[in-house]
This record gives sequence, C-alpha cells and structure tokens, in this order.
Amino acid sequence: MSTPVLEVRQLDKRFGATHALRSASLSLARGEIVALLGENGAGKSTLTKIISGEVAPDTGQILVDGQAAHFGATADAIAAGISRVPQELQVFPSLTVHENLYAGSMPERRLLPGVASVRREMSRRNAQRLLETFGIVLPLDRLCGSLTFAQKQLVMLLRALTHDVKVLILDEPTAALEYKEVQLLFRVVRELARRGVAVLYITHRLSELREISSRAILMRDGTVVREVASEQYGDACLSHDLGGHAPPPVGRRGAVPGAGQETVSIPLFGQATRVRRGEVTGFSGLLGSGVENLLIDAFKALDGGARRRVGYISGERGTQVFYDASILRNLCAPHLKMFSVAGHFNEAAARRAAAGLIRAFDIRPGDPDRPMRELSGGNQQKVLLARWFLARMDVLLLAEPTAGVDVGAKLLIQKIIDDYRREGGAVLLSSTDYDELATLCDRIVPIVKGVPGAPIDRGNGFNADEIRHALGVL
Repeated sequence: MSTPVLEVRQLDKRFGATHALRSASLSLARGEIVALLGENGAGKSTLTKIISGEVAPDTGQILVDGQAAHFGATADAIAAGISRVPQELQVFPSLTVHENLYAGSMPERRLLPGVASVRREMSRRNAQRLLETFGIVLPLDRLCGSLTFAQKQLVMLLRALTHDVKVLILDEPTAALEYKEVQLLFRVVRELARRGVAVLYITHRLSELREISSRAILMRDGTVVREVASEQYGDACLSHDLGGHAPPPVGRRGAVPGAGQETVSIPLFGQATRVRRGEVTGFSGLLGSGVENLLIDAFKALDGGARRRVGYISGERGTQVFYDASILRNLCAPHLKMFSVAGHFNEAAARRAAAGLIRAFDIRPGDPDRPMRELSGGNQQKVLLARWFLARMDVLLLAEPTAGVDVGAKLLIQKIIDDYRREGGAVLLSSTDYDELATLCDRIVPIVKGVPGAPIDRGNGFNADEIRHALGVL
C-alpha cells in the first residue's frame, strides 16, 4: 500500500471551554477527491485550518508523504504542498486578477545582493498559462473589485494553484455558484486529481458529493465518526450527519395577514418597485447577468429613512462580519441607537435580546461573548440573519441566504424566512439555489444580461427545472 500524501493523527484542539477537535484522524491518497461532511460546528473548519497552518493543534500529528510536518504559519503548509481555499472571499479589490494570483509570490530577478526586481511579465505569462491549462477565461488586467462573486472564487482557486500543490482543501467552493459555474469547477478539480493532487472537498450538497468524490468522511462533535463510499451516502447518513435535529422543511404556504399591501419602494432596474407584504420575490441569473449586485445596489440607493426599515444580507459574508467582535456586538451592530441610553450602550438589554435570538436561530456556540472568528461559516450566517430580527424590518433583502450552511441550518433559515413572510414581512431574495427559490418564492424574476424577464408566478407551483429553463440553463 502506497504512503498517503497526507495523514492526520489524533488532532485535538480547544478554544477556551469549547472542545473543537477530539482526536480527529484522516488520510488522503494522491489523486483522490474526498468529501468532508458534517453540520456547522462539527469541526471541519478547525481541522482544515490546522492542516493548512492557520491554527496550531494542542496535540496530534500531521504527516506529508510519510514525514512529520510542523506548520507555524500558512506559508509553512504551502511550502509543504498544502493549500486551502476558504469560504470567505480573500482577494485584493484594488489589484488586478494577475496581481491577485501572485500576491506575495511574484517572481523576482536579483539585481544586486539584497536587491530584487519583480518580474511582472514572467508572472503574467505564468498566469495566462495557468488559465489555459484549465480552460478558464478571466480578464488578467481587470481589478478584482469589479469581478463577480464566482470570478473572485476562481481567482482564489487559481492563486492556490500557483504553488506546487500536493493537497488542495476546498471549503464550500460552490455555495453561491450556479450550475454552469459548478461544472467548470468540477472540471478543474477532476483535472487536478488526474495530475495527482489530493483534494479535500467540504460540502453540504448531497448531489455534489456523489458527483465529484470517491469517498466521504463524516465529522460530528469534533471527531471523525465514519468513512463511507460516496455512492453509498444516502438519507440515513444525512440524518446521522445532522444529529437528528433538523427542522421540518417549509410546508404548504398559508394565508398572510395584509398580503398584497404595499410596504416600501425599492429601486430595482433603474426604477422604483413597490414591494408587497407577505410575499417573497426571487431573482436568479447566470454569471454576469447582473443579479450579483442587484440587492446591494438597491440597498445603497435607499434614503436614510427607508434604509432603517430594510435589512440586508450580502452574498459575500465576509463584508458584513466583524470577525474580532463578539456574537453580541455583531447582532447589535445595526441597532446601536436602540440600545443607547443617555449616550451609553445598554449592555443588559442587549444581552436579553441577543439570548432569545441565539436560541431561536440555534447559533453555536451559544456564548454571546464568543468572537465571530471562532464560529463556523454557517453559524456566522445565522448571526447575520438574526441581527435583523432585533427590530421589526418591513423588508429583507437576502442575497444567497443559505450559502455554505449545512442541511439542518438551511432548513432552519428557510423556515425563519417563511415565518417572516407569514407574519406580513416582504422579502427580495437572490439565489443560485433553484430548489430554494422554488420553495420560498411567490414569484421569480429571471435576469438575463441585466434585463429582468417575465416573472414566473407560483400559481399551482413551480420547480427548479422551470427556473433553469427561464435562464437558458436547460
């Protein structure tokens, strides 16, 4: 039997009172694509951050090609051939695509001892060769800040491939991608595996698991509970993965008090659009259609008075999370005036309000003083949604509200959105998850080349295939 390219033995890690990893072990062979599964907070992010040198373990061992490895920083892991592409976008918006790909690692030419000159043309040729190798089209000279979410994700993936990679860790890489973009990513991943790269692929999407990976590693409560061939992973495994506490799916849509009454005018497509109570309007489009910026542009265009009654969640989670601040401070961030008494923050009132939201949204860990940086991506997402329930919002603008969360958290978030609708709230929702749109929306507006198409009304019901057909995917 050949030596694994990566072997992890009995890794253990605590963050204060939280036992994040409990003797976790796994191994990867060259050219293998392995899915890593588990609910939010199961330990997946902690495990992969340790493997990639971002976090130091308390105990345990990492072996690369059979040799013990000790990583004091991500640079050490990269030098050993391990790269991780996180959920959160980490690009430099004021740099070009080419500059982002080689940020911190531009080829240099030595002029004198201790004096070097960056060889930009060499790095640009290397970047173009990398794009051609994987059949990816990206504008190398465009600023990253002007790219779509999907294009920025490709930049992050390609940046990892500018190094000599033996092990690539992908954390929810398709969370906000539509079908064609997912297939492009899969093609790149399969080509990497063909070249001998081992890929550890974190996902919550069961269909992706079966399509892209050969086996799945399941984590729960900080430890690996079992491994299974991907084609054998079914509903029983899913129940085990969730720990049996997933809420029921959103059910039949009931009558809504005040449904159809206009609430607030939202600027969409260059004109004022009346948003109605008790309804969810969905928007979906392909890469470059303009749907990526639709809701943020609408939110920015609101005047101050209207904006106070509108909650907004970005499709790019990292732009709204205060990572070094506590759960409490993140929840209260948009509502500081509500908790201000004579110019001072009313800590006791804020804690009482936050405690109820932490329970209702099942935010883990439930400690309001825990820094957001220590939460899993799914729990960070629940905090971002929960903050808009501290005060009554007339309208919620939600971009990819369940991106990167586990199945249980996804069902919970969908139920909360539907409950808000049932109570008379209005929702504008953009998503690349067609099943989610079909579940939550009263109507869906397809966006094609920046132009809204004819709305698809729920009527007697619609499904994901109808949405794909409207967008030209089928």
